[in-house]
Amino acid sequence: MTDTTDTRVANQQQRLTADPDQGKITLLAGSGEAPAADNPDLLPTLRVLQALAQCHEQTYRLYAEALGIPLQGVQVKLQAALDLRGLYAAADRIRAGFSNLQATVEISSPADIYEIERLRITVERHAPVLDIVRNPTPVRIELVLTHANSAIAA
Repeated sequence: MTDTTDTRVANQQQRLTADPDQGKITLLAGSGEAPAADNPDLLPTLRVLQALAQCHEQTYRLYAEALGIPLQGVQVKLQAALDLRGLYAAADRIRAGFSNLQATVEISSPADIYEIERLRITVERHAPVLDIVRNPTPVRIELVLTHANSAIAA
């Protein structure tokens, strides 16, 4: 680890939060705004959060209609903790991904609490992006190395 990498980690952490160890990202479904949106290193991570929030919102709407539960509005707010020391390999025991995700779902509906709870359970069982982040997904990554020059200098 070089001083440049240490400085970059510290600078990125400051852009996320005043806490030097934990970054917190907040995202509202459909808003497209997050405190770290100007951080190019975090854009793929923010897209994962955006996919989760939007999928969850759409799954609520889909199943509310399918179950006949009147739904006037739904908003999903996600908060995620991300320690950039894991991304930049600045600390071996820090994972590169989120240490936790928290979601708040706000629903506007005249339905009773039992119907809303039935909807919540159904959505949590069938939201595909939620399933991806909650459950281990087998992943196989193949590396294909190509060179512009096929000759290797001795």
